[in-house]
Amino acid sequence: MAITAAAALGLFATAASADGYVRGPGYRVPLPFSWTGFYIGGHVGGAWSRVDWADVSLTGEPVDNDSSGFIGGGQIGYNWQAGNIVLGVEATYSGTNLDGSFTSAVDPVNVSYSTDINQIGTLTGRLGFAADKFLIYAKGGWAIANVEVSGRDIGLADGSPSGIARTAGRSAPASSS
Repeated sequence: MAITAAAALGLFATAASADGYVRGPGYRVPLPFSWTGFYIGGHVGGAWSRVDWADVSLTGEPVDNDSSGFIGGGQIGYNWQAGNIVLGVEATYSGTNLDGSFTSAVDPVNVSYSTDINQIGTLTGRLGFAADKFLIYAKGGWAIANVEVSGRDIGLADGSPSGIARTAGRSAPASSS
């Protein structure tokens, strides 16, 4: 009897396949989104600089060379996610057109300055909290800029000052895949 039942089931299975029956896909649990991995990207936007010197000109005036302009560049980095915590590292390079100038009100003929910031680079670490496809983070690290300083009545030279970089933000993926 068992052999007859097995043979009958085999015939029905063969007949179902011959009729083009295909088993439908089973339900799959979607994998959770992960921020882990390498990334590369670009950025464009606006930038602001603040350059203040106290009494450089010996005229008693504070020098204020604040400026604003365009910034654009690229970044590359890696994130690692464990639970809701995201750790990462990122390097950026940006070109800017930040330039400011100052002319003395006390001695405008002999005292003037200009500051140009043409390039900015950073190397930062990231600490974030992920909620599916939403990431809130803080970054901190090292920054360097190509700063050109010129003018009359000063002893400042061009250079590449470096300092501390810090930022905070939020991210979302560019696509849902």
